[in-house]
Amino acid sequence: MDRSNAHRAAPGIGIASLWHGLLRDLFDTYRPERHYMRGPGPKWLAKHREA
Repeated sequence: MDRSNAHRAAPGIGIASLWHGLLRDLFDTYRPERHYMRGPGPKWLAKHREA
């Protein structure tokens, strides 16, 4: 029986995909809490204090 290379490569592709996903999740540098607005900024406060 003749097996094609595609059947042999499929498990390696799955393992590589799993490894890539694991590394991406472990070393993700995006932290949404760093970008969360915590209140009005200084320009808004200065504008509304004058009124």
